[in-house]
Amino acid sequence: MNFRTTYILLGAVVLALVALGIYTLWSGDEKAPPSVEGYVMRTLRAASVKPEDVTSVEIERPGQTPEKIAFAREGKVWHMVAPANARADSSAVDGVVSGILNAKTEKSADLSSNLAAHGLDNPVKVTLKAGASSESVSLGNVTVGGDRAVVYFTTSDQPDRPQAARRSDFSALFKADAKNATHASQMVKGVTDFRPLKMLGDGLVDPVSQVRSMAVRVGDDQLALFRGPDGGWRFRLPADYGEAEAEGEPSFAGAKDSKPTITGVRQLLNTIMDIRPKDAKQLIENPGDLSQFGLDLTKNKPMQIDFSRDDGVKETIYVAGPIKKDGTDKYFARHEADSVVAEVSAQPVQAVEGVMRAKYLLRDRTVLRVNPSRVDAIDIETNGEKIELRRVGLGWQVYDAEGKGRPAKTSAVTELLNRLTARQLATSFPPPGVPEDKMGFAKPAVEVKLWEGGIVKEEKPDPNAKPKATAPATARLLFGHKDVGDVVYARRIVGKDKADFFVPQDAYQLASRGRLEYIDASLKPFGADAVLKLTFTHGKEVFDLERPDDGKPAAQAAWKINGPERLKGRPADAGKIQELLNHLSFLRPTKVASDRVTEDVLNRLEVNPAAPRMKVTVTVKGQGERVFLFGGDAGTEKKTVYLKPGDRDLVFEVDRTAFDLFQKADVQDTVVHRIDKAKVKAVKITGWQEVVGSPTPIVIERKDGKWTLTSGGTYEVDPAKVDAFLNELTAPRAEQFVVYKDGPKPEHNLDVAKNALRVEMVLEAGDPVVMMISPPNKEGKVFATTSVLPGDVFTMADHFAAVRAKPAAFKKD
Repeated sequence: MNFRTTYILLGAVVLALVALGIYTLWSGDEKAPPSVEGYVMRTLRAASVKPEDVTSVEIERPGQTPEKIAFAREGKVWHMVAPANARADSSAVDGVVSGILNAKTEKSADLSSNLAAHGLDNPVKVTLKAGASSESVSLGNVTVGGDRAVVYFTTSDQPDRPQAARRSDFSALFKADAKNATHASQMVKGVTDFRPLKMLGDGLVDPVSQVRSMAVRVGDDQLALFRGPDGGWRFRLPADYGEAEAEGEPSFAGAKDSKPTITGVRQLLNTIMDIRPKDAKQLIENPGDLSQFGLDLTKNKPMQIDFSRDDGVKETIYVAGPIKKDGTDKYFARHEADSVVAEVSAQPVQAVEGVMRAKYLLRDRTVLRVNPSRVDAIDIETNGEKIELRRVGLGWQVYDAEGKGRPAKTSAVTELLNRLTARQLATSFPPPGVPEDKMGFAKPAVEVKLWEGGIVKEEKPDPNAKPKATAPATARLLFGHKDVGDVVYARRIVGKDKADFFVPQDAYQLASRGRLEYIDASLKPFGADAVLKLTFTHGKEVFDLERPDDGKPAAQAAWKINGPERLKGRPADAGKIQELLNHLSFLRPTKVASDRVTEDVLNRLEVNPAAPRMKVTVTVKGQGERVFLFGGDAGTEKKTVYLKPGDRDLVFEVDRTAFDLFQKADVQDTVVHRIDKAKVKAVKITGWQEVVGSPTPIVIERKDGKWTLTSGGTYEVDPAKVDAFLNELTAPRAEQFVVYKDGPKPEHNLDVAKNALRVEMVLEAGDPVVMMISPPNKEGKVFATTSVLPGDVFTMADHFAAVRAKPAAFKKD
């Protein structure tokens, strides 16, 4: 043998070994490729078939009627093709396909080579097809045992080899109520089990966005709706109903049995999809004469409901009832693609019938469908006045006819937009044929134009110029005449489309507000503690108050009166000044009274700077002077007064509280003097004219920290009585000043000869302080003077009766 022959023989041996290896690797369960290892459907798994690739399912059930059930896939939807063409529950068929494709063999099961021993001589056979690939599984006996239960099978790949799989892998194929069955034929589902319970809209998740159009027919009465390119719903029938409300709001008004009225397309579609049997037991497979269920199209003319869907499906159901069956009223439905009849719930059918009786409830009562946050320009014409509102930066500006802009009250603009764009604003709709002049649209009382993103963007905008809006407006809204029931005719115009409504009167009133109601009426705030000077007119006098810049709060500052002359140099009551400043700083105008501050207007409203009713000026640290000109009473009830800020060319109305406080203000400090009681070293009292017969003096001195009577008697002094007396006199508070600087008059009885008391408090340092205190008058008040305020006379409460009673009033008991 030569070398060439030897090489040929060796090559043949190698090829044989390779072939044997491949055969060993790919033959038998033990050596199956990874993609099919342990799976029941080896052929389809080897072809990488996924559940969505399967296009045909056949279930053969020997000895049962029908013996064969078959399904074919169209897109994502399954249809029954045997025993007859009909709809199928796609999720149920998908469950069968997925379960079988993913079923695995159970290696631990006891197996025999005898097919009959495992019930496989007359099996249930399921065939799956995917393109050119096809495979069948035949199912025989089943065992019990919960998760350990198995079903015996053979496949078209290995028809003579019994195998076992988990029974649970075939649960989608088996009836749920056949758990104790022993053979697959006793468990396999029938035709009814694969029928969809949804009569209409099977597979839809959000019908309002997946149904393109729908219609309901009851005899000659029709309702038809369609969804436009913008997603909005409109009426096709009745033709003059215009837009339909997509969402709706549940309403129980007038509903029977507390069942909500359908007021939106979403509610209607969902209700129609609820026309269904509650379970498969309510499906009637062989109904026979349809007229007995009210579903004969010729004899009965049942309700017809049509759906046209985005997925291209067009479907119709017929609904009838009530039909008397077994002594009760029942409702029935049938899908046009099925022969089966279903007993359905009464409530959704009755609800749809209610819609047919009140189609107007589906009409869109939302007058303006614009996004308030995107509106940047509004024009309003009302009462012969044109108002232009423009969004500038983060706020709004309001412009008058001359183009003069002012900051607008954002809350007023927001209130208008929110009200006009409110869902279901309209209360109802005018009947067809109402003349234009009767509705008031020939000469509307108010016209509102709104733009969404309408302001023209300029490369170098003039900050003082009014922003320009594009034309035309996004929407126009006309308000016409009032009608019965506090409603107003309103017309919306968008492009060439128009719709008429009745709207509540308050919406009209908001739209008809004048320009002044949009002007920002807020005042620049200031803090009372930052005020260093306050002046205000009080009748013919001018009060001028000042405090040191020491950082103290206004209520603790040492305020001094610089005017009027009669009070010059005297301390002011810090608490009262703080109250005045707080009311002034918290002024909140209720409205703008005028933005035309002509001489005539200023005089008429009494806010002319040359002669206002009252002028208040505050000097604020870091801000300078702020001037407030208060004018006449506003309105018949006189709850407000006019106010013109010195730095604004506007006149406001404000609550009159601050004005009245300044008008009645008595800012003088009513504590007439302040003496440290510990610094009083002696008290000299003269009085008791009526008790002794002549003015009598006593002297009490503090010696070694003890009060002692040094003149006018020999008794021991009670220190507590002296302290109590001094408490009333070291910081006496006047109730009212009756004389300024001119001294007492005879009627004040400030004379010791007329039973007055003269009290001299000798201090450790400085001049003594002398007070004169009269006997009480008819009102129980006493007149008094103090040497600290020469010439002033004031009244105060009478706390001196015990002292006035006798010279020994301070004697220790």
